Amino acid sequence: MPDTPNLGWTYPSVGDCDWGTVLNTLFVDADCDMFDKIIGKDLAQPTSDDDQAGVIWDQAAGDFLYVLPETRVNKTNIRYVQLVVTDFATANTTGDGKHYFDVPADLNGYNLMEVIAGVITAGTTGVETIMVHNLTQAVDMLTTGATIDSGETSSLTAATPVDIDETNDDVATGDRLRIDRDTVHTTPAQGSIVTLGFRKP
Repeated sequence: MPDTPNLGWTYPSVGDCDWGTVLNTLFVDADCDMFDKIIGKDLAQPTSDDDQAGVIWDQAAGDFLYVLPETRVNKTNIRYVQLVVTDFATANTTGDGKHYFDVPADLNGYNLMEVIAGVITAGTTGVETIMVHNLTQAVDMLTTGATIDSGETSSLTAATPVDIDETNDDVATGDRLRIDRDTVHTTPAQGSIVTLGFRKP
């Protein structure tokens, strides 16, 4: 069992590994790697017993309850880059190439793990959508862009969560990443910040 902080979390034992319960509990993957604390999150049901990465064991039911892909759950050693895409008092507009980021050697071989889009002044009606495009590899890195809902200032509260394309999430030294804005609100938001998180697989 991995070392754990003494915060009152429990570890029901299943087979050769320890699995955390769904609510307010640390949990581990099939290799007993420690993951984050989960508090009542709406997750996808597993498609098979082979879907082991990030499985949460339901102690009461004695069955697999949810699956979180390992690459999307483990928050250790994530390196963040924050980009000011639009001046804070400027109305956001659609278009490709709103900002660029050249991947440094220190991030070579890393995977894109997290994308957070934010605005300074909320827009109204409709959504603002941010896409991350790897210009060097000529692929979009998201299957679903980071959206900011009407009256909101962050994609963290969006009704539709961002979805990273796991087949196109890797970056290499010198890759040029492009920030595109696919949609804006009818009354556009002002200012734009995009935060990218990367982790070595």
